[in-house]
Amino acid sequence: MPPPQKKKLNVTDKVKIQLPVSELKIGMYVCELDCPWEDTPFLFQGFVIETPEDIATLKSYSHYALIDKSLSKKVMLPKYTTAERGVSTEIHSVSKRKSRFSFLSKKPKQPRELIDLRQELQPAFSTFRSSNNLISSIWEDVRGGKDIDTVAAKEAVSRCVDSISRNPSALVLLTQIKNKDSYTSQHSMNVSIYSIAFGRHLGMNHLELNELGLAGLLHDAGKMLTPDSILKKPGRLTTEEFEVMKRHPADGRDILLSSSGLADSAIDVAHGHHERLHGGGYPLGLAAHEISHYTRIVAIVDFFDAITSERAYKYGSNSFQALRMLHANSDAAFDKELVTQFIECVGVFPAGTIVEMNNGEIGIVVQAHKKYRLKPRVIIVLDEEKNHCPVHYLDLSESPVDRHGQLYQIKTVRHHRDFNINLGGFIQKYLIQDQLGLI
Repeated sequence: MPPPQKKKLNVTDKVKIQLPVSELKIGMYVCELDCPWEDTPFLFQGFVIETPEDIATLKSYSHYALIDKSLSKKVMLPKYTTAERGVSTEIHSVSKRKSRFSFLSKKPKQPRELIDLRQELQPAFSTFRSSNNLISSIWEDVRGGKDIDTVAAKEAVSRCVDSISRNPSALVLLTQIKNKDSYTSQHSMNVSIYSIAFGRHLGMNHLELNELGLAGLLHDAGKMLTPDSILKKPGRLTTEEFEVMKRHPADGRDILLSSSGLADSAIDVAHGHHERLHGGGYPLGLAAHEISHYTRIVAIVDFFDAITSERAYKYGSNSFQALRMLHANSDAAFDKELVTQFIECVGVFPAGTIVEMNNGEIGIVVQAHKKYRLKPRVIIVLDEEKNHCPVHYLDLSESPVDRHGQLYQIKTVRHHRDFNINLGGFIQKYLIQDQLGLI
């Protein structure tokens, strides 16, 4: 791949200074580079340098960076671009921050080898369908006063772990097959899938993935005791109704405590997935240090899937909006390190995202690219005039061009409602059945 073209940085603001990347320090806020952001692996335009690895990555892509002094942390910023100053001792090293999460130290430097997405879609769909049916049956049993069939639940999670270990993109893509009428069971399944994929990204081992996946699957057990009139109400809950809804974490804890063969982590997640780091969550208003690692993970995943799902009372947000909301709430409500890792895991454009290209064509993201996060693999479904067209596949990391010779780039994220795209139907018809041999 040819090196990105360098551009001249425009330094007009007194709070901004231009520095060679060799002089960058941890804590500095990078607001502009001398190369296009989309050619770099950084998630957002503008970020604080957190680790030595960030600086090493910047050196691979850029010669100079524009630093915003007002947004930088407590570092000794140079008065002149040639000055060399040390980093304030108040900046904690990333290794100290990450020591709370032992599995982060196991995260591989490079993406692990995967089997092809096309090979995994059919077995993943079989796993997805059978597991969805199982969790629906389990929740019906709980509503009827029966205990959870933990053996069957563990077997379903184990199959999901196996699929995600082969290729996480397949099951993650299938989470886009959503139906608001069966939201609770689908949400349980989706949280389990995303939790496993996230745990894999964090470097968890097989046993840890099964434990985390089971906690994700059963996190909303308490909602089986919440009246449907509240769960499916097509409008805002009253104060009294919301108080009833807020009982479901405690109800979930009690349900899981009465079921045999469950790890404490599953019970803890069911009870704590609505707790928030700022202490304003429920049911107990726990402080940050009282919220377990697994609970922090499932809380992020639960929020993401809930925000992107169609409900009886609201339309779902697109995935990009949900990631922006997560990012905005990191540190206050959610664990900042884990939010950053989650965005890295699912990609800036997660599988199933509807995107509009710079030439007006509409596509569906089928797989994120681990290195070039702004250049996922996309299937084009509508032409420049937003009319149906022969469906075709693009790998944006390979710099494809359209019929006019224009380089394909993502212009913006759209919603499937904008174009009446039946996302779930499309995934089943064109990808799982693979009628057109698209991928």
